[in-house]
Amino acid sequence: MFTNLNYAFRTPPYAHELDNGRTVRLTEMEQRELDRLHLKLGQISDKALAFGMQAGREATAPTEFVTHLIETLIMEIGIWMLSVDLEAIVQDDAMSQTAPKNQALLDMVGQLHPSEANLLRDSICHNGELWRGLCKLSPSVDLNPLPPIRTEQYNAMRFRFLSWINTLLRALPTASVHDTAPQAELPACKPTPQQVALVATVAQQMSRINDGGELGADIAPHLVVTLPGWPKGRPLQVLSVDGQKLQAAGPGPAPGKEPGKEPVTVLVDRTGGKHWGVCNGRQVPTPAVGDSFYRALLTSLTVPERSALLESVGGDPGDAFGDASITSLREATRQQLAGHPEQFGPLLELLQLKKTAAQR
Repeated sequence: MFTNLNYAFRTPPYAHELDNGRTVRLTEMEQRELDRLHLKLGQISDKALAFGMQAGREATAPTEFVTHLIETLIMEIGIWMLSVDLEAIVQDDAMSQTAPKNQALLDMVGQLHPSEANLLRDSICHNGELWRGLCKLSPSVDLNPLPPIRTEQYNAMRFRFLSWINTLLRALPTASVHDTAPQAELPACKPTPQQVALVATVAQQMSRINDGGELGADIAPHLVVTLPGWPKGRPLQVLSVDGQKLQAAGPGPAPGKEPGKEPVTVLVDRTGGKHWGVCNGRQVPTPAVGDSFYRALLTSLTVPERSALLESVGGDPGDAFGDASITSLREATRQQLAGHPEQFGPLLELLQLKKTAAQR
């Protein structure tokens, strides 16, 4: 797994720990290039998801789980396409170089609810624009998405991409029921032992003050919106300081429906992990004392919403930003994870895989 160590160092060079324990340090320019690549892949994922939703198969908003799964799969195939040597795959008659087949992700694909499976199928497998969008990321003229003449390099990559698509199609559940059950009614699967262990580890991490760099920071937005005192009907979005949507949690509009309530917005500096609140369209800084996500979150809520949320977790609305209130909110959020491994275990495992895919 990849871990961004900048949350600890907070200064360049940008340090990344790889699966094998090695640490790679990037210059500021290299880190910016990496961020731009992630932004472009995120935009391709957003377009793919929109394409799948417009296919008209489902009447409900996509679940957070399938949204992240689609993003992670596209991240994996996109980064792989940019990392391979086109000349080498032309000579690769033995097909030793193929698109990634992450068994953990394929297992998740196979366990999707029918409505989620339909959305993934339409967003990725039946979406010709996905191939063209990924080709546009390549600096090679051989991957021109609309070539006058298809080169050997183009055909070799196209064949491997279609093989990857076929792998996804085979992994999808065989049932094709157009179930329109809302997200809250989707059945929870029994968590695997690995997911139970991961939930326990991350829940322990969340017991201490932390501003990011760990999975607890990634899962927190998806947990806090399930607290009893969260404002009904309001989704939560976490944006980068340059406006890129990094996380979305909570209720969203169904395809073809009017947008619901305005989302609660929190901004984050991905380099340092610090968060800002957004109040009346303006950025509001938070004190540099840790737990900036929870402080920014409370800042972005209205006064009545803030009071209701804090009362539900045993905080003090009269001292909303005091350490005791912040600790109560973080602890209640942590307990949501620790107490519901069947609900959040699969999503947490997927977020972990997504981190890995983003830095291969």
